[in-house]
Amino acid sequence: RLYDLGARKVVVTAIGQIGCIPYELSRLSRNGSECVGNINRAVQMFNAGLRNLVTRFNRRLPDACFVFFNSYFAFQDLLDNSGYY
Repeated sequence: RLYDLGARKVVVTAIGQIGCIPYELSRLSRNGSECVGNINRAVQMFNAGLRNLVTRFNRRLPDACFVFFNSYFAFQDLLDNSGYY
């Protein structure tokens, strides 16, 4: 629909690490601070499908530019290298 309305440059953002948000930590984390792996694995599977969808859009709509921003790994980098930020 966005394409039909004239959108040609679109950024599609991945879902972040939902298993690390406070609500999920309080509900499902073993110690209240460790991210919930099952949720984050499901998010990674969803994001992989989303990335494939962006690739398909770029193939099918050559006059458009869809960009996939992987916020999941951007956040992981922030966690892993917090001293650099």
